[in-house]
Amino acid sequence: MPQNPSRPQPDSATDPAARQLPKVQEPASSPQNRVASPGLDPARLDAQNYTLSLLQQGVAAGLATAQQEQAVQLFLVGQLGERISDYTNGKSSSVPEETAAALSEALLYCTDACLKHFSTPEQALAALCQQPQAVYRKGVRLVEQAVLHCKQLLQQAVQTAPATGHDAYHSCLQKQIPAYLHDYKTLFCAALPFVPEYPLAAPLNNNRGALALQTYLRRLCLENEICAAFPVAVESLEQAWRRQNHAAAGWVDENLCALGYRQLLCRGLLGLPAEDLLLNEPQYQALKNRLLRAEPGDASDASGREKQVVEHTLTLLHLEQELPQKYLRALARRLVPLLRRAAGAGEELRTLVLVRREDTSQK
Repeated sequence: MPQNPSRPQPDSATDPAARQLPKVQEPASSPQNRVASPGLDPARLDAQNYTLSLLQQGVAAGLATAQQEQAVQLFLVGQLGERISDYTNGKSSSVPEETAAALSEALLYCTDACLKHFSTPEQALAALCQQPQAVYRKGVRLVEQAVLHCKQLLQQAVQTAPATGHDAYHSCLQKQIPAYLHDYKTLFCAALPFVPEYPLAAPLNNNRGALALQTYLRRLCLENEICAAFPVAVESLEQAWRRQNHAAAGWVDENLCALGYRQLLCRGLLGLPAEDLLLNEPQYQALKNRLLRAEPGDASDASGREKQVVEHTLTLLHLEQELPQKYLRALARRLVPLLRRAAGAGEELRTLVLVRREDTSQK
């Protein structure tokens, strides 16, 4: 895990006033998209560097003046100086280059957090130009609220965790996330990356800061709810996965929710009941043939039939809330093409589908 910025060393100090704010990468676009428009195109804004990207695009679109841009940049540089003073307890206005970069990222992470809460980019730009101090302070509050929510979500995740021998799952909940929250300081390292040891069924789009961790924990709690609805214990699926992949105890290179739902989806595609999520060898071969018959570009009703199967699996899980249903529908849209591609690649499908031990040994 990346650590907090280290304490300054006298021989590597840098003057914050001389430090430039991060450069904004101009999004790739065709020449016709570069024509100034009366509004801002959200697709052209850099989500990872939202504040400066918004400011730059606002000036290009004529919605902000060069003087306003300069005023905001001067405010940000001033805030960076204050953060450096806080970091050194007022003893110095100079810090190592790496530390200054982390403090600058933390500052912009907070302004990004506030600006992304506005209904439109135009409203966010107006607030940034007119009240940059208020934008920053609200952003700090939003990030600190996210940290508190992460602690609550972590408790919920621990309480709803399935019975599992998945080492990465336990390590993430019991060690990695608590250590991350302990090290996290909004003013000094708000953009501290979080790279989870246990991947989600739906990976995060970005891994920066408490807001990313908040999203991760929300999804993990949702996956715990889904795992609890499976007709068989997740632990039994883990054991089958380890046997089939000759893995050591505790090692499962899979997300538990994706593993269980993939098996349920495979049985649904074959019209099999869900009491047992494993397949036998004849069922595996039937699944492979079924997937090979459904061409990705086929204009037949294959897609419609698969959608019916997905809805049937949701019924089997008795998930009444819309959120877990939406999550699994999105997961199914990724899993079905994955299974099709694997079916057309020799025995690759067998790495994704759990088959009964006695059947694989007889093959």
